[in-house]
Amino acid sequence: MISPLSRGRNQIIAVAGSAILLVSFASSGRAQQSSPDIQGIVKETQQTVQSPGAITIVWWIPEAFIRASLATNASMTEEKSEAFLKPLRNYILIIVIDAKVGPLAGFNYTPADDLASEVRLKDHAGHLYPPVDVAQINSDSQNFIAILKPVMASMLGPMGQNMNFFVFPSRDKDGAAIADERKEGAFFLEVGKKEFRWRLPLGSILPRKTCPVCKEILSGAYKYCPYDGTKLPEFQLTPSRQKP
Repeated sequence: MISPLSRGRNQIIAVAGSAILLVSFASSGRAQQSSPDIQGIVKETQQTVQSPGAITIVWWIPEAFIRASLATNASMTEEKSEAFLKPLRNYILIIVIDAKVGPLAGFNYTPADDLASEVRLKDHAGHLYPPVDVAQINSDSQNFIAILKPVMASMLGPMGQNMNFFVFPSRDKDGAAIADERKEGAFFLEVGKKEFRWRLPLGSILPRKTCPVCKEILSGAYKYCPYDGTKLPEFQLTPSRQKP
C-alpha cells in the first residue's frame, strides 16, 4: 500500500513536470510523446527527507529538465529553446515543501517566510548563498515563476500553494558555475539542519556506459562498474551551456 506521504511526493513530481510543460507550450503546437530522459532527470534532482511527523521535499529544476520538456514540442526550434532558457541561466531554481504531518496525514506547512530564513545553497567549497529576492531577478525569470505558481496551486491544491520557489545565483564569486549539470562536482541545499546533496554530472543526461567485462548497462556518470570494479570508458562531454 502506498503511504499518503509517498503518494503526495509522486503527485508533486507529476504535477511539477506537467506545469513546466504547460508553461512552455501554452501558446504553441501539440507536444509529442515525452522524452524518456525526463523521468531520469527528475529522479536525480528531486529528493525527500521523511521522518515521523515531518516531510521535506526539494526539487532542483536544472536546465536539462526544461530543455528536455521543450524538446517534446515539435514546433520548439533550437533557437526558440535557447531564447527561453537564456534568462534562466543566471539562477538556480529549487522548489521546497516542508510540512509537519499529523496522525491522519494532515499537512501543516511551514510558512514561506519562516522557510526562507532556513534555506541556504552551499557550493562545493562550502560557501553559503541565501535566496535571491525574486523581485531582484530578471523579468523573464520572474514571469516563469509567476506562471508556475498558480498552475501548481490549481493542480495540486494546498500542497501546490505551499510549493516555495527559491532562487539562487548560478555562479560563485569567481564566476564559476555552482551547479554545472555536465561537469563533475557537487552542491548542496540546507533546509534548517537538513542537508540535501546533488552529485554532478547528472547521469541521466549522459550516454549510457557498458561495462566491458560484465556487459552491464550503467549510468553515464559512473567511473567504475559497481558489480565487478572495472574502470569504465570516459566520454568526452559536450561543452556546458552555462555561459556567464
